[in-house]
Amino acid sequence: MRTTRLHPLDYDYRPLLQAMDAGGTCDNLSLNPCLPVITAKTMKWRSLSLLFVVAGKPLAWFSAINTGKEWFSLPHFNNGAYWFNHAALPSAIAQQEQAPVDAVWFFQQFIAGGDWFLQPPGEDQLWVIEMEEADFVQPEKPLKTLFELRVRHFLQLSSHSLSHKTDTRLALQSSPDQQLLAFPASVRRKIMKALRSNFHIETGGIELLHDFYTVYRKRIHGLGSFGLPYFFFEQLLQHYQYGKIQLVVARQGNKPVGSAVLMTFGSYAENPWFASVAEGNKSYVSYLLHFEMMKTAIAEGCTLYSFGYSTRGSRVHKNKQQWGGSDQTIFLSGTMPVVDKLAGKQYLRSLIKHCPLLLSKALDHYIALRYY
Repeated sequence: MRTTRLHPLDYDYRPLLQAMDAGGTCDNLSLNPCLPVITAKTMKWRSLSLLFVVAGKPLAWFSAINTGKEWFSLPHFNNGAYWFNHAALPSAIAQQEQAPVDAVWFFQQFIAGGDWFLQPPGEDQLWVIEMEEADFVQPEKPLKTLFELRVRHFLQLSSHSLSHKTDTRLALQSSPDQQLLAFPASVRRKIMKALRSNFHIETGGIELLHDFYTVYRKRIHGLGSFGLPYFFFEQLLQHYQYGKIQLVVARQGNKPVGSAVLMTFGSYAENPWFASVAEGNKSYVSYLLHFEMMKTAIAEGCTLYSFGYSTRGSRVHKNKQQWGGSDQTIFLSGTMPVVDKLAGKQYLRSLIKHCPLLLSKALDHYIALRYY
């Protein structure tokens, strides 16, 4: 194989994006090649991306960020940045039976088994790796893992993994009217009540950030958790590419009572951050916000809408299941034993709730650097 090192901002990603779109595999936001760089810059981390190519065709894409204590793909997003294109394999390799080449094998052999992550980079890096058939037939023995790499993915990529998170997603119809009819009757009833409650819905960009963040941060505090810092969303809104990012704010009178972020990538749409307050919940403002985002996603040509990940069996998870979608397990896999770093710390929620909001907000960045 031949390797070429580039800066990720200096590369033309159109062939990669076209390959993902052609295969119908744009199934999570983290596959968007702009996100590792934005996230790393915002949090003062460093990103490293790998693009494997065979005969000019993109074969695999992987990105991870060095957070100072580990490599992680991808902090603060629901899923990891790993894509494998089985259709790009040479025919002789794709058809062999004794040693099948699939996404898990490839990850273990060429990504976790390589030397890419032995040292933290001094700057963001992109490596383009051109592979030949011989690399698959007689691959080098993977290196003994000397680094900690964790990745969220729909596949279990390692024997070290957790599987308590799930992504709830809904197939989108071709028009808002058809979408409304496709909802379960209970969901449709709540949307119709919200429509009669005179909420004013605004959609836009960074001009709505203050109102979005006011609702989001108040709700996060009420749940006994820390939020992402204001500048994280500011950077996303300013630099997101290859898809749409939109803020949605619901008001009662002049008061924002619900807010959300919608992001699209290819035919995929996701709501990564969402919040509503008690005044709006009485009239089902959260249902109206989701429906508004689905309408935008349909207009953008998306066919899949994700409510984001949640802990299986939790109250949040059960609320998402009302919409009639399906669940897909998100595995957290690692090169070393993986533990849930927040397990056993639920007692902190009551302390955070009673902490003054201004003090809690002052700690957001510190916490975001350590828990993601």
